[in-house]
Amino acid sequence: MKQAVLALIGVPLVAGCMAAGPPMPEVEIRPTLAQELGDAPPAGAPGCYHSVEIRPAKFGTVKRAVEVREAVIDPASGKVLEPALYEERDFSAVVDAGETLSFETMCVKELTPEFVATVQRALKARGLYRGTDSGVMDGATRSAVRAYQKPRGLDADVLSRRAAMEMGLVIWQD
Repeated sequence: MKQAVLALIGVPLVAGCMAAGPPMPEVEIRPTLAQELGDAPPAGAPGCYHSVEIRPAKFGTVKRAVEVREAVIDPASGKVLEPALYEERDFSAVVDAGETLSFETMCVKELTPEFVATVQRALKARGLYRGTDSGVMDGATRSAVRAYQKPRGLDADVLSRRAAMEMGLVIWQD
């Protein structure tokens, strides 16, 4: 009798756990990693940093005046007898320096095969990595790292410390 009562009580509980509810809402991905970008690593800051080119430098042709003949000056009076002669010539030069920003990364000594395999599993759980948990930071792993970081504001295939914190792989620090 006790078994029948327990069975009757347990069925609705199990059925309640298995009941299909509304689909999980889609999570909005915010650019949380963009705030980690800086002009340069802080001087003397602990940790490891990586630079990422946000906007590449642009080169172009510019015109510059080049002196082809010096001015002739009277040594006694200092008066210019003949002015200098200049020509415009084309030169290749940087016309836009571009923009490079830095962010804190995991240091090489932290990227052990065990840690990289954990990164691969975390990316696999998020549907971003399809390879094996090899523990090697290969091209497929780097592509998955970029796929995780890019919607969060960091277009880089080098794992940022902040991304590792967000995935729960390292201790959170502010």
